[in-house]
Amino acid sequence: MNDFKSEVLEKENFLKAKAQAIVNSAVSQGADECSVSIGGSKGLSVSSRDKEVENIEFNSDNGMDITVYVDHRRGGASTTDLSEQAVQECIKSALAIAEFADKDECAGICDKDLICTENQDLELLYETLNDPDKAVKYVVDIDRLAVKDSPEGIKASDGAGFDSYVSTSVIANSHGMCLGRSSSRSYVGLTLLGESNGGMQRGSGYDICR
Repeated sequence: MNDFKSEVLEKENFLKAKAQAIVNSAVSQGADECSVSIGGSKGLSVSSRDKEVENIEFNSDNGMDITVYVDHRRGGASTTDLSEQAVQECIKSALAIAEFADKDECAGICDKDLICTENQDLELLYETLNDPDKAVKYVVDIDRLAVKDSPEGIKASDGAGFDSYVSTSVIANSHGMCLGRSSSRSYVGLTLLGESNGGMQRGSGYDICR
């Protein structure tokens, strides 16, 4: 296993442990049943215009959603702060909402024998381009080559863009489910300006892959 996949797996295992701890905490505070979805993504976004870099953005996002059931009353809350204090406040908010919710005898997590306990490897994770210098060169080259090798009528490039992300998500509940999945996504896009017979038109193309 290379360093890239080892790093992603480490985060996935961390989020699994975090999700299970959140479920245990919610149950210990009074939830009859609990379901947690937790995840995060990391990546970069680069754009160019006039064959020069226009923008570089680094992204790192996290989030958590929790649903609790107390005496068939449902409460939910979410947060983008995964610190222990924020997580505990989120749990308390969900429990407080459940306390005042209408009772529904059908509310709750599905039976244990219906819950998925194993992940299938869908081959969604591939090493992405996360070096900003290489990403800048890639985008600027696309911007430049698009005009250089384009057919007659292409006036100019209106910019190129590249995004690359790795996302990890975990689902856990009080019936023993705790599964994680990681996936990658890359995007490249280009916009060109065309001119013919005194008229101009703008057109774009893109590609998305794992």
